[in-house]
Amino acid sequence: MSHGEMKGSTVAALLQLGARAKDAWEDTVQDVLRIDADVLGVERASYWSLRETPPSLACELGYVVARPGPLFERGLVLLERDCPAYFSALRGVRVLEIADAGGDPRLAGLEDYIARRAIGAILDVPVFVAGRQVGVLCHEHVGSPRAWSERDTEFALAVSHAIASALEARARSQAEDQERRAVFLAETSALLAESFPGDRVALTAVTRATPTLGDIAFLVESEGDLVQLRAAFARRPEHQALVEKIHRRYPVPASAVHLGGEAMREHQSVLMPVIDLAWLREAGIPEDELRLIAESNVRNGIAVPLRVRGRVTGAMVFASEGREYDSADLRLADAFAHEVAVTLDNVRLYEQMRAAIGARDEFLRMASHELRTPLTALTLSADALAGLVDAHDFESVARLSAAIGRQAKRLARLVNRMLDASQIGAGELGIQPEEIDLAQLVRDVAGAFAGEVRRAGVDLVVDAEGPVLGRWDPIRMEHVVNNLLDNAVKFGAHRPIDVGVHAHGGGATLTVRDHGEGFSRHPGDDVFRRFRGGLDERAFGGLGVGLHVVHEIVAAHGGKVSAHNAEGGGTVVVVDLPGADASRREA
Repeated sequence: MSHGEMKGSTVAALLQLGARAKDAWEDTVQDVLRIDADVLGVERASYWSLRETPPSLACELGYVVARPGPLFERGLVLLERDCPAYFSALRGVRVLEIADAGGDPRLAGLEDYIARRAIGAILDVPVFVAGRQVGVLCHEHVGSPRAWSERDTEFALAVSHAIASALEARARSQAEDQERRAVFLAETSALLAESFPGDRVALTAVTRATPTLGDIAFLVESEGDLVQLRAAFARRPEHQALVEKIHRRYPVPASAVHLGGEAMREHQSVLMPVIDLAWLREAGIPEDELRLIAESNVRNGIAVPLRVRGRVTGAMVFASEGREYDSADLRLADAFAHEVAVTLDNVRLYEQMRAAIGARDEFLRMASHELRTPLTALTLSADALAGLVDAHDFESVARLSAAIGRQAKRLARLVNRMLDASQIGAGELGIQPEEIDLAQLVRDVAGAFAGEVRRAGVDLVVDAEGPVLGRWDPIRMEHVVNNLLDNAVKFGAHRPIDVGVHAHGGGATLTVRDHGEGFSRHPGDDVFRRFRGGLDERAFGGLGVGLHVVHEIVAAHGGKVSAHNAEGGGTVVVVDLPGADASRREA
């Protein structure tokens, strides 16, 4: 048979596929795309539906020639506003032939998409139903550029007609399918809503997914550079050993080869018609796990990303031993995952709200405690002062006046700290840098603490020789030094406090060390988080905002702050600031 005859018979087969029973849309499109990719020799053949709100193309089903075997993908969306020239080209041609995808201006805005898939050439055919463009049949050649022949374009047009026939058949049977899906998803939504907190939602999701979406279901979530398995469920007892084995393998790196990771990286659903054990072996899956997969007779799988508010937070994976997944299963799995993702996000928001309310209540408790002490002292001193004036005991009047002044300063520091925290929370922490000498500022603040230091029986040693010049906000930096010294005096166990200010390169370092008990455990970054009284009182100095305010002010200057237990006891807080003028310091 000649090449032309072979293609002619293939076209006839495609048209016959297009005339299948009206409930066979998914099988039809899978077969059409498989034949399409094989005849044209392309690595990807896909059908994208055209949406009006917002103007976009959505991947209905894509066939990928890949190792270990073919994959089907679905769900990626291309917005017209991101690539208007491409959409304009599709509306004005019968066939869009692009021989060199890397340099064609019509693909402006699709550079990331093309680079990620290493696309060399594109052949796209608009698909029409009843005279209206409803989608696009896309062919992607990977590698070098490729010139499309006349026979290639004729064949692609024939395939587009087969897709159009399948679309017309699907439109007639869609109502029944939508009703079935709607009932399943409505029941799912109700069950998930009743499953707070988050761990129960994940378990409900994987349990509910079987057997409708498979014999085994997993839910994984992204945690930085790792992927964590949140829940897994096997409908049949013979699959339980496999589930437990996979559970013990997590967490895995985000770059690891697994079906859920593929869906998360590609931001779209993935269908693997055949699970190839050789490919899994090359991907690093242990032999005992491969043996369990073989014994469980699991043959194919689906992975769908968990998307919420424009982010992919995880994926759900479904596997089956006795069924053949199609694009209808892929669509249902995608809708199911959307319900799960929204519920999990609501759980996270609810837990954050509860934590915020708890933090607020704890802050109010601590604030009332901290403010009560100086207010009580002020009230008692004022009452006593009135009697001493009447008795003309001016020596005691002077002593009480000094005490009132100290308590007023303490109140001022507390109020300033609370004001800083409120401005940080509202995003209103303004920085107004000007030329200052940080060493002199530290000496001035230390001098203001002399009375408190003396009453606490503490030796305050300041190493701040010579000017350390730079552009910083003097008021904010005064708050930083105040907070650090206040903490050191309060928790220094009446032992010496060492303060150092030094210029280095283009920046400056401020160090405050006490010799108290230190943190009850390694603080990490927690000590700089607002209202984290749950660590220990030592970490925060009463209100739970002191080090948080320090962190935010330093960060607003482009600097960094760290805290750790010192060798030999006590705590060291180190503030690194950019912007010190080393040349002027030396002059």
